Amino acid sequence: MRKAYLFLFTLFVLITACQGQDPKVITLKDVIGSLENQHLTLEEPKERIGNIFGNIFGNKLNGIKPNIYLLDNKPFLIYIYPSEEDRKKGLKEFKKETENMNVVSYNLYEFHNGLIFYVYQTDLNESIEEGLQKALSDLEKYR
Repeated sequence: MRKAYLFLFTLFVLITACQGQDPKVITLKDVIGSLENQHLTLEEPKERIGNIFGNIFGNKLNGIKPNIYLLDNKPFLIYIYPSEEDRKKGLKEFKKETENMNVVSYNLYEFHNGLIFYVYQTDLNESIEEGLQKALSDLEKYR
């Protein structure tokens, strides 16, 4: 009888543990693959992005540190959250932190469970913007 209870308890734990994960989560690998499909190549930065722009970009948002790259020699930050709700909280935190700041020019891109900040400063390359929009559109197909 004890074995039956132990088996049922173990089965219950396994079932409830699996329900907590969002099957629609888009991974960093998915994002990078989608960008590469649009011929957008990310590079590893040689110096810390935070050193360039202070502490505005590159901060943790809702407990998540960004994956930091360069796109066309400009900062490109990718935040991957466990869920869409966590992403929304991260964006809300960013907006609250920057509401009274003069921030350099950037574009913000949102997808299911992630945020992307492309800090282009002054000149936004139209072909990169178009490629980013297509890459984000392709990400929705992963869901």
